[in-house]
Amino acid sequence: MINPAVIGGLRPLVALGGLLWSLKSLAVPLPTGLYLGLLVDGSHTNDLKLSTVWPYSVLPPAVATTNPLETNNHYKFGGGGGGQFGYRARCFRVEGEVLYASNKLSNLSSAVTTGNTTTAFSLQNNTIAGIPHAAGHAVNEFALLNIYYDFRNSNASEGAFLPYVGVGIGYGRTENAYRFEDATGTILGTQEKLLHTGGAVQGIAGLTYEMDSNVSLFLDVRYLASANLQKSTSTAPTTKSQLATVNLGLNFMLLDTTYS
Repeated sequence: MINPAVIGGLRPLVALGGLLWSLKSLAVPLPTGLYLGLLVDGSHTNDLKLSTVWPYSVLPPAVATTNPLETNNHYKFGGGGGGQFGYRARCFRVEGEVLYASNKLSNLSSAVTTGNTTTAFSLQNNTIAGIPHAAGHAVNEFALLNIYYDFRNSNASEGAFLPYVGVGIGYGRTENAYRFEDATGTILGTQEKLLHTGGAVQGIAGLTYEMDSNVSLFLDVRYLASANLQKSTSTAPTTKSQLATVNLGLNFMLLDTTYS
């Protein structure tokens, strides 16, 4: 007898297979040839753990002698842009992509345990008079090689929606800059800028609208993750960067194209 747990585990695969089969009914002509694209993105980046030298004036007395501290850097929703250059043939696309995203610092938090006592503290990015604050940003830059699969069949039809999925591999660079300021805007301590670089991968899922034979509009989500980014300064620990983006853009076919 087949284990019910095995049957339950197969259900998502069966549902995915049914979805892909239904997509075969889409009737979309796809031009073959070179294309160029531009996009804008909204981005969310993960909290990063960094070794941070806190000014003693903003530390609780219980931890004023502990520096630097392992600090969680929290970031706001941000955005950026990018572009791609590639080649489409039938259901497949291969492209090179560059992507930029910037997220402002929203909060720094840390905790120190002494004996049985843990002291947690944080410093918001704020403009409240009389209260010190933290300011900074995380900038993510990626260069990637992507492969896409477009779901369609060979019947010709214009003005249709085209789902697609893709994967990418490449190189990422993350810059983390932050500083502490008092109520007058004077920098407390030193201003830090940490650079990390390393390999990166991404997954992509989206929808294209074929406006005409040369221009297509696309909307997709992308998840990018780095390997352990290597530190490029002596004070920066090894860390990982994860970036989720929502992207809106246009692709333009170049030169003469053929349909397949």
